[in-house]
Amino acid sequence: MNLLQKYIRTLLTEKNVLAIGECYPFAVEKATAWFRDHIDRTKTRGKRAHPDIDNKDKFKVVHGRVTNKWSGESYLHAWVEMGDTIFDDQTKRTKPDGLDRKTYYDHFQPEPIVEYTAEEVMVNCVQGGPGPWDEESREAMSQRDAWLHEAATSGAPAGGDCYEAAGKYIMDKCQFGSSEDCNLTLVHGEVMGQGPLEGITFGHAWVLSGGLAIDKSNGRNIELPKQFYYALGGIDNIGNVHEYDWDAARDNILTYQHWGPWDLETESGL
Repeated sequence: MNLLQKYIRTLLTEKNVLAIGECYPFAVEKATAWFRDHIDRTKTRGKRAHPDIDNKDKFKVVHGRVTNKWSGESYLHAWVEMGDTIFDDQTKRTKPDGLDRKTYYDHFQPEPIVEYTAEEVMVNCVQGGPGPWDEESREAMSQRDAWLHEAATSGAPAGGDCYEAAGKYIMDKCQFGSSEDCNLTLVHGEVMGQGPLEGITFGHAWVLSGGLAIDKSNGRNIELPKQFYYALGGIDNIGNVHEYDWDAARDNILTYQHWGPWDLETESGL
């Protein structure tokens, strides 16, 4: 792994610059709706805009960083503030009418970087996509995307060592204790390929440590939040995973005399 890759990995695993989900497009949709709702097309040009259309006390899109209060996970994010009510892509299903400011700020501990009016959001979106638009955040996400592309296309099924690498990792960490002392989980699952393997599913192996997915295949040391790792590989959508604690993994290694897969059958057979 070269110095640039190490640097990007540091951004991902220590600074957590991941922008998870559809937060930026969600904020753009909200801004578009606000803008349309505050234009009176029955009036003559120049008098159509409501006075509150650019009032940030009434509506603003915020790009910044949020930190989960309980997990400590921190990442770049976008949300919408309408007075004391916060709308967020992460909570749109459980709280479609928004969260009160106190609850949101307590749970997500947001750190605003840039605030935008609805009109500014629409202009920036036309010029540069749904966001982020500030130089620092764009650079961080550009580095993230480049590294994730390399990580995602590295796990080719032919000649890969993912089962052995994952098995050896959990063995090294857990062999001197019981499953009660080891919080790691070995996972064999079907993932969706990317890059040259786009559209092809194949078997893969990784290890879970709490909310972190650890991938040691082909000499790499990928560590990503489980949510993002699973989204990257379409794992939840495919829904074909087998999880083993250390006791179960050890029994299978001894029974089958190989690292796996033991129970996994993929659509492609790879």
